[in-house]
Amino acid sequence: MKRFLLLLDGMMGVGKSTTAKIISKDLPRTATISVDTIKNCISDFQQGPKDWIIGQEVLVEMARKFLQLNFSVIVEAVWDKRIPAYEDMAKTFSVPCYKFQLTTSQETAYQRVLERHMNSTRKRSEEHIRNTISSYTGKDNFEVIDTTNIGAEEVAKIILERVNNGRA
Repeated sequence: MKRFLLLLDGMMGVGKSTTAKIISKDLPRTATISVDTIKNCISDFQQGPKDWIIGQEVLVEMARKFLQLNFSVIVEAVWDKRIPAYEDMAKTFSVPCYKFQLTTSQETAYQRVLERHMNSTRKRSEEHIRNTISSYTGKDNFEVIDTTNIGAEEVAKIILERVNNGRA
């Protein structure tokens, strides 16, 4: 498989991380990066605009470096203002840029997050979860995949089919 850049977006609870793990599992030289990657690097990461901007800027640079080193890259949760940087980067490295937005109802996303957080050590308040989900806005020019009635395995299969067929 040729190198690619994959932007995977959607509200909390749609399956971005699970789908990204499935996609990259069997793909050689594929890096999966997200704001969570950056949160784990900063000792006192704050949920707010300042650290969100830092996280997004670092993600762009990480993606650039991975592509430079001949990796494919999956980026989870893409900030609108950074999409042009990723698109330009794909052109610079002559790799296709695939853009997918995973979606479901806000209530389904909320229930999924609650289930996931039951065993998590990093719990977030229900208010924070609901606010994060309800504040999500969709992306223009992203292919939308509704995850309401399909699991991450099926979503990954759809995305990999597009990538394998070279349909950016």
